[in-house]
Amino acid sequence: MSLTDQNQREKKFHNELQSKSQGRFENIFYKAIYNSNEDFLNLIKLNSINSEVLDYGCGIGYSLEKVIKFNPKKITGIDISEGMLAVGREKVKAKGLEKIIDLQ
Repeated sequence: MSLTDQNQREKKFHNELQSKSQGRFENIFYKAIYNSNEDFLNLIKLNSINSEVLDYGCGIGYSLEKVIKFNPKKITGIDISEGMLAVGREKVKAKGLEKIIDLQ
């Protein structure tokens, strides 16, 4: 896959962000996003039972941990950052969810 310069910069940003040992300081500013995320998860809950779900920009799999509780048939997560996918794959493997969750 060939990435644009802008996508290359975003990939680099997320790979560097994931390589840091401490948590993200930005999280303290995300309350409004959290509320809209809860509304979105309620919508996903209604539509994911026994369905195939795509998580575009899955990062380390934070949303996947919530969606798995809604009993989907399969979840595919994709992300531009190999670093985030690697962390997500480790989490999936540790929880024994490789048959249901595929991170690409």
